[in-house]
Amino acid sequence: MAYEAEQLEHGEERLLTTKQTADILGCKPNTLAKARVYKGPLSIPHVKCGPKLVRYSTRDVAAFIRARTAITTVEHDSLA
Repeated sequence: MAYEAEQLEHGEERLLTTKQTADILGCKPNTLAKARVYKGPLSIPHVKCGPKLVRYSTRDVAAFIRARTAITTVEHDSLA
């Protein structure tokens, strides 16, 4: 994931669909949809382009990955 974060941060900023974002994070699109409603641990800033049209900035996705990149299991457990 750190490699993808590096690519996202240094590439051209663009908006990703929920599916693209889920693919990058290795989760299901429905997980991100629930996180938008319930502000769960996968809550990432997003852009509402319409009633059913949501996009995620590549920079926000990269920041999310960086904030949750842990060196040890202890660090990972403290993020939950």
